Amino acid sequence: KLRMSALAATKNFQNMKNEFSNAPAISMRWKLTISARVHAISGDFEKAAASLDQLLSELDKKTGLILSTCRYLEASGDIRSLCHLLKRLIDEPGIKKHALEKLLEYHGSSAPLSELMLWIGKLRGIHPEDPKLHNAELYFGLLDTDNTKETIDRIATLAEELQAQHSGHSYKITAALAHLLNKNPDKALQALGNTAEWRNFRETRPAWTFICAQTLRLNQKTQRAISLEEGLSIKNMDMAERNALAALFPKNFQKTRE
Repeated sequence: KLRMSALAATKNFQNMKNEFSNAPAISMRWKLTISARVHAISGDFEKAAASLDQLLSELDKKTGLILSTCRYLEASGDIRSLCHLLKRLIDEPGIKKHALEKLLEYHGSSAPLSELMLWIGKLRGIHPEDPKLHNAELYFGLLDTDNTKETIDRIATLAEELQAQHSGHSYKITAALAHLLNKNPDKALQALGNTAEWRNFRETRPAWTFICAQTLRLNQKTQRAISLEEGLSIKNMDMAERNALAALFPKNFQKTRE
């Protein structure tokens, strides 16, 4: 493993391939793992994915070996290969929690909304009483541009209940967003808390800063919104949030972008 990692780090792919073909003692598991790394580093992810799929069949649902392989890919920095495996493991007993958490950690910023909702929903099934997961499910649920008014009303009620029970920026933002989408900017402003706390949203997720600024704008607090948006970079938003907010607030999103 050390030698192959060294060869991979120096992009000495040909030597890696030569050693594969001349080392019958190497287990098929590691041949497939390293083969996937070679293809991934070479930029041929279609072949890397094929090796990874064959690898999963070879491991035959052996949880210990699967976890060991995932940790190796993570430690070696081959995150794309890791996430490919993890997506295949989100329903496997004994490993699905690990797979879901790692997917959110490594792929959450670039995953489409549908995948985020799927992963968070499955984690909620494992931890149904976790308020942070519940809030995350509501927040990302609000980003669905196909929501009906009834759905937004339901989420708004649940978000208010969560905010009443828990403190933290995430609960405030979810409640505020629900009220904004429900055309109740005054309630959204109340959800954000007192004036002294508004500037704190500049230190949170870029999407939350944007939502806070939109709440201020819709309550005729334009200068405060402009001040909050200083230094806000749209490109630093996670993909799902960026795409959804651009659709939900097209006019002000474009202004912020400019």
